[in-house]
Amino acid sequence: MQFRTAKAEELLAFLIHQQGHAVSKENIMEELWYDRDTERAQSIFYTTLYQLRKDLDHFGLHNAIYSSRKDGGKCALTWRPDYWDYDEFLDLYKQFKASLFNLEEQKRAIELYQEGYLMHNGYLWAAGRQAELELCYLELMEKIVETEVLKQKFESALLYLKKLAKNFPFNASIHVKIIAVYFLLNNKKAALAHYQNVKKEAESWENIDMKTLISNPYSAFEQA
Repeated sequence: MQFRTAKAEELLAFLIHQQGHAVSKENIMEELWYDRDTERAQSIFYTTLYQLRKDLDHFGLHNAIYSSRKDGGKCALTWRPDYWDYDEFLDLYKQFKASLFNLEEQKRAIELYQEGYLMHNGYLWAAGRQAELELCYLELMEKIVETEVLKQKFESALLYLKKLAKNFPFNASIHVKIIAVYFLLNNKKAALAHYQNVKKEAESWENIDMKTLISNPYSAFEQA
């Protein structure tokens, strides 16, 4: 879709974020125009709502937004995407929590997550959902890594760990596991190099028990 303004696009994202629930005009204004006074925010809100309706009409989605001025005003999106990667990700996570663990399906969930929920948009109102999904993602990734290590697919485990380290650079447990996998790959040089690199980032990581990792790399995963 092409949007007339960035705020029209954000308003659509915010309404999709509500998953069909009506949200008050006041709440929308607080979330999207928190830096404007009430009178100015209200004026921009109605202009943006009009623009978004025009954008949706042009795209072929007619009457996709319900709005009412009663009780202070409310809005809801009456249209829902036929497919939403967010829904598929949550379905796969629920299967995982129900112990219906299928490695390929969990890898599919990781692909869907990519870099997170609306991470590149800068929407402050999405922060709570971002944090929730990030924890789901972390659980899935840790299980995938554990499974790959048990299957002795160390190269695959290392790829997932490096992806985790990129998203959670200050999580010492992840770096311990990376070092352990290097030892499992008989790559002592890489293990020591990674250890030296992380030591520069945080003094607390100097307490990593390298002797135990060298003698028993699997201990990094037993502790988890």
